[in-house]
Amino acid sequence: MSLLFMPASSGAVDVSIGKPPGKMYDVGGYDLQLYCTGSGGPKVIVDTGLGSSSMEWLAIQDRVRKHARICSYDRAGYGWSDEGPGPRTAALMAKELHKLLQAAQEAPPYILVGHSFGGYIAQHFAESYANEVVGMVLVDSSHPEQTRRLQQLANLEAGDSLQQAHASSVNPVMLSQPRGNPAGNAREIGEFLNSRRKAIFAQMDELSNFAESGAQVAELRPFPEMPLIVLSRGQPVWGETPAGRAAEAQWQMLQKELAQLTNHSEQRIARHSGHHVHIDQPELVIEAITDIVRASNLQPTRNTAGID
Repeated sequence: MSLLFMPASSGAVDVSIGKPPGKMYDVGGYDLQLYCTGSGGPKVIVDTGLGSSSMEWLAIQDRVRKHARICSYDRAGYGWSDEGPGPRTAALMAKELHKLLQAAQEAPPYILVGHSFGGYIAQHFAESYANEVVGMVLVDSSHPEQTRRLQQLANLEAGDSLQQAHASSVNPVMLSQPRGNPAGNAREIGEFLNSRRKAIFAQMDELSNFAESGAQVAELRPFPEMPLIVLSRGQPVWGETPAGRAAEAQWQMLQKELAQLTNHSEQRIARHSGHHVHIDQPELVIEAITDIVRASNLQPTRNTAGID
């Protein structure tokens, strides 16, 4: 599966190993990279999946910036961002994101876009700073109950490895190996950055605290009322085994539950996509974001004071 980057014909951003697309901001003794383009509000904030970086979202960002200001960033350890303290949980990373937006003076209101594990951070951020968030797009997002429910399935399917069947959903960048210092190719730069030691350790830390992150999201329920689109995959990723089929059915049930978080929610199915909908069918992600931008602009004005 190839990664999607901004094509040269659309004014590709100039990046290198030593030159991130955005700027670096101190969030408490370590720096995170934030890249913002476009104008207008509410501001769209992208949080990537586990093992991913902002490089995967450049093409989508280039399209959305025509409709609103949009920011992507690298969590601690990924991309150009420094390593951060642990444990790497949703609560800590939502707080880091809030500090990052404050440091960059990117004032609310926000629309959050969370893919996979990034959906945990988006949900926790919205629950923690409800007066600053006016909409959300969850892209095949994690659900607070998924660890427990999928583990129950794995226990029931003795001898049928759910973990092995799930390998196809791992971000392909994390399977790459460093190949020296790439020169100029955005895809190679992204692969290099996310195959370095700090990114691997960031991924391991997020994985080891995955269940705790889900518990932190659930603890802050109920979810605040806002326009929400849940964009779910249409293609299975867990394989054609009994455990794989059961896990896929449970995943789709979890997606339906996410789409019931608010009274202004909608679920959309990306029929031709696996877990990485933003790579397989980016146009659906762009459409969902722009639809939420329009919907949020129709909502009553809310108190969104959050930047000093």
